[in-house]
Amino acid sequence: MVCQPLVGTTTTCRPEVSSDEAESVNDKASSPPQSNANLPASFYCPLTMSIMKNPVQDREGNSYEAAAIKRWLEEGNLTSPITRNSLLRKHLVPNRALRCSIEYFRNRNPSVDTDDHRTILTIINCFLSSFNSKLDEKGIVLIPMATLYPKLQDEDTMVVEVPRGETFKFYTYLAINNKRLSMLLEVDANISEEENILHKLLKNGSHKSLKLTKVNEEKMLFEMEGKVSSIISQKVFKNTLVTFIKVVHRLQRKMKKLLS
Repeated sequence: MVCQPLVGTTTTCRPEVSSDEAESVNDKASSPPQSNANLPASFYCPLTMSIMKNPVQDREGNSYEAAAIKRWLEEGNLTSPITRNSLLRKHLVPNRALRCSIEYFRNRNPSVDTDDHRTILTIINCFLSSFNSKLDEKGIVLIPMATLYPKLQDEDTMVVEVPRGETFKFYTYLAINNKRLSMLLEVDANISEEENILHKLLKNGSHKSLKLTKVNEEKMLFEMEGKVSSIISQKVFKNTLVTFIKVVHRLQRKMKKLLS
């Protein structure tokens, strides 16, 4: 079957957001990007303000990006971000007609995909503006970690890198005496020295997105990688940053304890 554009597709309303509502709602409510103002409003998710890839529809006929509305509900919201009427996950069904229409448009206008990346950069830069900072032309910025996590009293910085593509990266440098630390840890011959240190120091949780890379005998690069599509709001971005910084703090404390 060949997808054809829809006529009269349900148009999603803009969220009515009051000034005292949660930040997760405030930073999501805006109008579609002006560069594509001629596109149907129904193509845009009212939460991410990006053109949808996997739209789902609620009982009232409002459509959202599936991942965005599911995250909205997982955050404890029990109402529609548009009408404030009751909304549960079981009320959501795939909007195949809208998806078909969007895919048809994308196939004819592949350049609209850049709009998703532009929206994510806007979210990140809005958050960074509170530090009088922003991503440079390469999608990179330095952030003093103590500004987000005061328990870090030193002046360590982290790098946020959001290149054009599907992934983002956070990384920082750790002062580690690799040789001495490896001697203190029980070595697993089946994994690299860096993986051994990471797994031994961070015994709990998943480490799939984390990586240690040896720079020299006194320094290692610690990084975390994630999907750009997961950054749907300033709140989500901030929480991801703080999680990374907390892991850095945890690593530093454990290394200090081992080497003291």
